[in-house]
Amino acid sequence: MDNGTLWDEIVQAASRRRPESTPAAATTALELVPEVATRAESRHYPRQPRSVALIAPPLRQAIRECVAGAAPWPLFVGGPCGTGKTCAALALLDHVPGGQYHTAGGLCELLVRAQQGRLESYHEGRGGTVWPEHLWRGLAKAPLVVLDELGGRERVSDHHYDAVKRLLDERHGLPLVLLSNHDLAALARLYDDRIASRIGGGTVAALGGPDRRLLPRQQTA
Repeated sequence: MDNGTLWDEIVQAASRRRPESTPAAATTALELVPEVATRAESRHYPRQPRSVALIAPPLRQAIRECVAGAAPWPLFVGGPCGTGKTCAALALLDHVPGGQYHTAGGLCELLVRAQQGRLESYHEGRGGTVWPEHLWRGLAKAPLVVLDELGGRERVSDHHYDAVKRLLDERHGLPLVLLSNHDLAALARLYDDRIASRIGGGTVAALGGPDRRLLPRQQTA
């Protein structure tokens, strides 16, 4: 049998099977714990105030649909500074033991340190060097990953771009929350259409309103 005929048979067999899920249908439920971690137990910015009750209702609903497996990951949250993006992600992480939080720049720095053999992990009193493959394995297996400050710099280096794209690919269909001060159109300009397509294939939520950090000052002025 020549290769052309074999290919025809492969196509016919694939056509008879149920189509595989498209990226837009890649949903995974996220297991939560009901009790919030205490400030002392929280690994992610324990001093930063956050509460599920303070999450804007539209974003709360988007999170609900994602964690229930009714809406696709990643969950992209865009909006100006101080609108509650990071606080919402931290509040969710407090209910997901083993979840990871990184800024885009921080993740790139970790990868550089891992490539140079300068990243160490301590477990049960024993240290060990964390190489890039170990770091990526942990990111792929984490129950939830939050990537903050996406597109936080005017220029995106090749290393930064590759790190973001690989994270999107490693976490395809898995719980991933992306936070940015930009919208998808701006991210497409900063990165490219491939990044924007991967993000936009998930669930998109937009936050607006004034900077919450400035409200107390304005009210007391």
